[in-house]
Amino acid sequence: RRGLLVFTSCLALAAAVALLLGGAALPAPCLDAALLAWSLAEVMAPVLSLALVPANTLSEPGRAGSSPFGGMAALGCSYGVLESMSSLAQVTFLLLIGFLREVGGFVYVLRMLCGGLLAATGFSVLLAAALRDDVESVR
Repeated sequence: RRGLLVFTSCLALAAAVALLLGGAALPAPCLDAALLAWSLAEVMAPVLSLALVPANTLSEPGRAGSSPFGGMAALGCSYGVLESMSSLAQVTFLLLIGFLREVGGFVYVLRMLCGGLLAATGFSVLLAAALRDDVESVR
C-alpha cells in the first residue's frame, strides 16, 4: 500500500502535466489517457489513505496498531481527523481554483495543480518511508 501511495501521486502528477501540455503538444488519445489516469488517481488516493490509518494509529502510548479492538477510540479519532483535513483541503482548493479561473483561466489552475502535485509526490515518498503498512508487522 505504501508503494501504491507513491504510484498514485506520480500518476496524478503525470496526468496533470499531460493536461497542462494540452492539445498543442499531445495528440487526442494521449489527452484521453491523461484524463483516465487522473480519474484512477482520484479514486485511489482517498482509499489508500484510509487503508493506512489502522496500522499507523497509536492505540497505546508509543505502540502503533497494538490491538485491533482496544484502540477503537483512537482509531475513530484518526479517521475523523483525516476526514476533517480532507474536507478542509477540498474547500480550500475549490475556492483557490475558482479564484485562479477568474484571474487567469484554466491554464493557471493547471499550473497550480502541477505545483501542488509535485509537492505531494515528494511528500508521499517521504511519508511512504515512515508509514507502517500492516498491523501484524507492528505487534
